[in-house]
Amino acid sequence: MTRKPKSEQNPAAAVENARDELEAAQNELQAFDIHKGALNEAASRRRELQERVSIARERLQMAQARFDESEFARIEGEIDELQGDAQQIEGELAAAREKAETDLRQHLNGDWLAGTGRFASCPPAINGLLGYSNSVNEVEQRRDAVRARIAYLERKVVDRRQERSRQAAAARVEARKKLIRGASVEIPLTPWRFVAVAGFGADVADSLDRKHIPMATVDPRGREIHCLLPSDSGPHGWADGNHLESVERITPAELCPAMAAVWQRATPSKKSGAKANR
Repeated sequence: MTRKPKSEQNPAAAVENARDELEAAQNELQAFDIHKGALNEAASRRRELQERVSIARERLQMAQARFDESEFARIEGEIDELQGDAQQIEGELAAAREKAETDLRQHLNGDWLAGTGRFASCPPAINGLLGYSNSVNEVEQRRDAVRARIAYLERKVVDRRQERSRQAAAARVEARKKLIRGASVEIPLTPWRFVAVAGFGADVADSLDRKHIPMATVDPRGREIHCLLPSDSGPHGWADGNHLESVERITPAELCPAMAAVWQRATPSKKSGAKANR
């Protein structure tokens, strides 16, 4: 039987290994001296180190995602067990209350316990007395502890999933920032044409720029703006709809030269794939 590497068996260890690998790659890149060696060799070595950092960062993200999923599965399994315990405790609680009520009725006035007869103007005393029963109280405490644990675990899963969503959104924004600065970053984007209402072209452009959306005004004196929006979103929300005359999805071939160049940097694998197929 072939045994898996220890890092594959332990998601937490895989995260630590990936984090160490990223730190080592970043340190090596930081220590790299571009002034040593020939220019071509230095440039090639620097690209190699940058690629190592990028791959290490991606591996860390994947390892963290796998660790999170394994934790979610473990927590959900614990929640299932606790819910089973809670059902069993509810049965125990019903039995404990029934026994305690029987004992009370044997020793105390039935009308007072039920709130009937000459005690009709008073609330039934039985419910308050059951709360003083040690047997009932002990089971209720166990029930409350199980319920609190379930609530804590459910909040933990929700909070972690929300944090992952925030991290993923921040990573997408950072990728778009790098793309705008001139780097080649593979990221799913879709070309769009925005036509601003007369007098609001600058407002639309400013809104897209503040949200780190690659964009360019086709004609500085015109109202047409070409932009690359995240492929999992539509045109709404990126600019004030009242400032837009029309929006239209377009093909990459229709992009203005500035956005066409950005599009090429955003789809490096497609570009290399096209060369390989020639």
